[in-house]
Amino acid sequence: RDRVGIVVFSDQVTVLGDGSKDSKMIESDLLADFDALVDEGENLADGMLNRSAGECAAGLSDKVFSLNSDGQTALGPALLLSVALASKTVGSKVVVCTDGLANVGLGSLDNLQTMEEQEAAAGFYEQVGALAEESGVCVSVISIEGDECRMENLGKVADMSGGAVNMVQPLELVQEFSNILALPVLASRVELRILMHNALRLMHVDEDAGTEKEVTFSHSRRVGNVTEETENLFEYEVLRERAQKLPKDLKYL
Repeated sequence: RDRVGIVVFSDQVTVLGDGSKDSKMIESDLLADFDALVDEGENLADGMLNRSAGECAAGLSDKVFSLNSDGQTALGPALLLSVALASKTVGSKVVVCTDGLANVGLGSLDNLQTMEEQEAAAGFYEQVGALAEESGVCVSVISIEGDECRMENLGKVADMSGGAVNMVQPLELVQEFSNILALPVLASRVELRILMHNALRLMHVDEDAGTEKEVTFSHSRRVGNVTEETENLFEYEVLRERAQKLPKDLKYL
């Protein structure tokens, strides 16, 4: 009895929800206001996401097949609004399907001229990723192969929330949606903690390896949402000077 809803976007963002009520077009001035979009999404969740997938499938299918592709791409505002809509239920999923570059409102990636503009855009997607992680919402992204979507920005949201990024052919969309939705979220707000002997050090992390007097080195990593396919890889190296001081029977383990 999972509930389902749809948000569509062009130069505007419209919430179809579960299809049981009239669609809600988001006011244009909200598309550049992070906090206002979060509030709007949370407020709309109770009224527009009430029916299960089985109950609303036929009506939503009709609405989807009646959609027309036109205008620009308010992807950033639509993504943020969707995460806010889903945030009322821990373990929810947001699947973003797009074939265009974000160019309206928050997160616009079009015609970024300065380093400050690029950093501001990247910062927006990190904020959305942090919101999704904290809310227990898993964000996955599906894009059409060959289209310019700047997947490194959307990919940041997916990475932070435990989702996936896939580039597919148009005929593969239905199967890819099914694959993502069939994979349940097993846990949310997960944090990994690694304990190692101080003769070992994790590579590519900022934490100090500790002192020789300390027995162990620890490192924590926020993972967010976890499915049965979640993987976290760590690379480590041996600190030779410390390893030489180990007892002989431990050196060769």
